[in-house]
Amino acid sequence: MEILKSNINSNSSDLPEFNQKSENDLSAENEQLKAELETLKAEKREREIHKTASDMLSEKGVPAEFAEFVIGHCADNDELESKINAFAEIFSKETAKIKNEFAPTVTPLCGGRVKTLTREQFLNMPMSERQRLFETDRELYFELVK
Repeated sequence: MEILKSNINSNSSDLPEFNQKSENDLSAENEQLKAELETLKAEKREREIHKTASDMLSEKGVPAEFAEFVIGHCADNDELESKINAFAEIFSKETAKIKNEFAPTVTPLCGGRVKTLTREQFLNMPMSERQRLFETDRELYFELVK
């Protein structure tokens, strides 16, 4: 019996050290879990902002793929919305410029008919487009072939 009591007493003296180690381990694990939680929250917030930006861009007729370029470091949805509005405005102006630059020029012919292709444009067309022109507007096709 005496031996058992002495073992219990000697083991109980080791117990506070074990508890101290456990508290330190738990504290470190707790800090690690807090850091992981913060990382997950940040990732979730980033996904939400990306989704919001993609939706806003799509509503304005801008490809949603541009969301990565617009998001940056937005503090809130109001800042994000103002960036998207500015980007959408610039995007619309630039696409309108490009459409105007590449719009076909219209030259009236004798007889009041409108010709939308020049001979040079016709010669640079691939055969598939020439075939389509032949099928849709033979008169114009034969004028350009001359």
